[in-house]
Amino acid sequence: MTTVKLAYDVDPTYGCHLWTGKRGDNGRPIIWRGKRPSSAYRIAYEQAGLAIAADQVLDHLCRRELCVNPWHLEPVTQAENERRKSWAYRCKRRRCSAGHDLGDAMVTPEMGRLCRTCRLARAVADLFNRDEHGYGRQVSSAPAEIAGVTTPIPAGYALGTPLTGRERRR
Repeated sequence: MTTVKLAYDVDPTYGCHLWTGKRGDNGRPIIWRGKRPSSAYRIAYEQAGLAIAADQVLDHLCRRELCVNPWHLEPVTQAENERRKSWAYRCKRRRCSAGHDLGDAMVTPEMGRLCRTCRLARAVADLFNRDEHGYGRQVSSAPAEIAGVTTPIPAGYALGTPLTGRERRR
């Protein structure tokens, strides 16, 4: 699969990647591949190195229709996706997909619930995996250990150490 440049702005409060590119007739983000439009959600999720089973759809944990952040998307069955549209059902969930407690989850304006521990782990991993120009470094996809809880971090987002002067010159 070829890498596609995704057009989005980052919401600094919730970490949503709000789509600024083309939209389909239904208002959802699309990317044209030849003569056919493709879902920007699926492309973003797959570019992050994550897989979607054939019988699954992507659920927005943040409930923001324009968000293409792969960490706000979770593959679920169509039936589960329909159940999650209900605020009461979303409130009954006690743990995120990584197993963290959702008792102190962030609530987006669209009433989505985001795990604070997962967000912190990804922010710390992203912060430490920058070169001297601020670009991300490719590192292992091993999970990061944050506050005694193992949080899955995607390829290219594992915890590392800042570059030293010697490494920068290479």
